[in-house]
Formats: sequence, structure tokens, C-alpha cells
Amino acid sequence: MIPNSKKAAVLRAVAMGATIAEAGTAAGLSAWQAKESLRRLRRELGLDTTPSEIQASPQKYLKALQNFESKPQFDLRGPLVDKLVSALRLKSASDLTPAYLSNISASQLLSCGVTLVAVAELQEWLENHELSLKRNPPATGADVKAAERAILLLDAFFFDTETVRAQLANLQNSV
Repeated sequence: MIPNSKKAAVLRAVAMGATIAEAGTAAGLSAWQAKESLRRLRRELGLDTTPSEIQASPQKYLKALQNFESKPQFDLRGPLVDKLVSALRLKSASDLTPAYLSNISASQLLSCGVTLVAVAELQEWLENHELSLKRNPPATGADVKAAERAILLLDAFFFDTETVRAQLANLQNSV
């Protein structure tokens, strides 16, 4: 999956006169990935993204790109945004704001079919906005399993997990 920041870099470079291949190389992408990035941005921006069109009106594309980059969802993968809009029954992607998501718990996201990796990505996104997913203890067996997997991963990377293991045990005993 090509991050939006790389897609934006490709469009910006093409607007400044670069070929798709040159823009891709500058963004660390192959020519095919750069072309695909422009194609995907066409959907996001609602504009034609052929190099000739971009270079004919660079200010139009740079302004549209600036509006796109100013949205909080810019830092999230498009398919994840689409999944959240559907799972959370939002009217549009613009309703998916950090403030809104901070009222949702990891348990709620997992129960909607959001993966553990995506939950971690969303938590990181919220932390970048000085927020967090709504904090609550693991509510289901699946939540406990997710917490156990996180502990095992930390342990595999040589983190001290004794305290967090004790915390999880206390939570399990109190339920």
C-alpha cells in the first residue's frame, strides 16, 4: 500500500515538471507505483491526473492536494478509512475525525472487524493528534487474546513484560 504522503510527493513533483518515472524515483517508488499513485489520487481529488493535465494547470492540482493533505484522514490508508466509514456507519470520510475516533474503544473496533494491526495504526494516528482510543479493559475473549499477543510481541523484542502480564492477570481475575 502506497502511503498518501508518497502519492502527494509524486503529484507535487509532476506538477513541478517531472516525468512520472522521475517523480516516482524521488518518492522512492517505481514508475508503475508512481503511475498507480496518480490514478488513486484522481479518485481522492476528483481531478484528471494525466501528466499533461497536471503540468498544464499545476496550481489547480497543488491547491487540491493542499486541501487533501489538510484533512486528518490524510495520514490513514484509504482502505482503512473506507472500512471505518462502513463499520462505524459514518455518512462520509470527513466524519472520521480524531475527536470522533477517540470516543471508540479498541474492543469496539475489533468487534467491527478491524484488525489488530489497523487498531495499532489508529492508536498511533490518534497519538499524533494528542488523543487515544477510549480506554477500557479487555471485554471479550478476543480482546484478552489480542492483549496476550501484544505482550508476546513485546516479550519477543526483549521488553520487560512482567508488570503488564500481572496487570492482565488482575483484570482477568476481577471479571
